[in-house]
Amino acid sequence: MAHIYQYTKDNRNNPVGVVVALKNANGEVWVGHSRANRSKGDEFNRDRGLDIALDRALKRSIASIPPSMAEDVLNMANRAARYFKVAMSDVHVCGTSNVFDTLELMPDYPSARIAPSNKITVN
Repeated sequence: MAHIYQYTKDNRNNPVGVVVALKNANGEVWVGHSRANRSKGDEFNRDRGLDIALDRALKRSIASIPPSMAEDVLNMANRAARYFKVAMSDVHVCGTSNVFDTLELMPDYPSARIAPSNKITVN
C-alpha cells in the first residue's frame, strides 16, 4: 500500500503530530492523523505517531480531528489527490467532520467542507 505523510509542528517548530494519506488495494485514498496530547503529558514519537495515523486511515477511524490539525488534514487531502492522481471527491478523510467548519473561512479553501460520507468536497 502506497502512502505519503507529513509531520505537523507546534508554534515552536517541535513535531507534535502526523497526517498520512494512503491508497489501499481497492484504489481508495484515505487520510488519517495522529497528534500527541501534550496537555496530558504525551511526548510525540514519530514512529508511533505514523503507526497510529496509518491505522486510523486503514480502519477508517472516526477519531476526532483536533482543530489545530484541520488545515494540515485538508492540505494532505489536496496533496494526496495530486500524488495519487485522483479527483478530490475521491479522497476520504478519517475523523469527525465538524472541525472542517472552520475551514470555510480560509481564503485558500473558501468552499471546502466535508460531506456526510466523509469525503471532502471543494466547489
